[in-house]
Amino acid sequence: MIWLGQQTQIEKRSRRWTAIALTASIAATLLQLLLVTGVLPFAIQVGPVAVSVMLLLCWTGIISSAGRRHHVLSNSTVRLGRSVMWAVPVGVAAFAVGIGISAMQGEGSWAWVVGGLPGALAWLAFPLWVLLVARDAAWGPHG
Repeated sequence: MIWLGQQTQIEKRSRRWTAIALTASIAATLLQLLLVTGVLPFAIQVGPVAVSVMLLLCWTGIISSAGRRHHVLSNSTVRLGRSVMWAVPVGVAAFAVGIGISAMQGEGSWAWVVGGLPGALAWLAFPLWVLLVARDAAWGPHG
């Protein structure tokens, strides 16, 4: 995160979003630590963690585009990063529809799970994006 932020720091938007992503990462980590240690219940920490994760996933696309403009990320890394970012609003909308369907169908409905799939796929793609960034950092965007 910091390497990519440094490579694109000339852009004000990249600096701002890197600070947001770093803060969101720290917040998500601390909130989950508080959950595991029993200080915070799940119902209280789940919302802030979800927002932190969404901010981190949005940063992925924004910083990917900046990395492409500065020629530090490969096309495949940029495509995956932007796909992860765009999966956030799609995931939120699909989850909201799934929650609505579940509410109408009543107890036992699993429509909300299907609605959450786009977001889950974005979350699962994030570690792959991180590995691609590491590859680009080590060997360059064309290595």
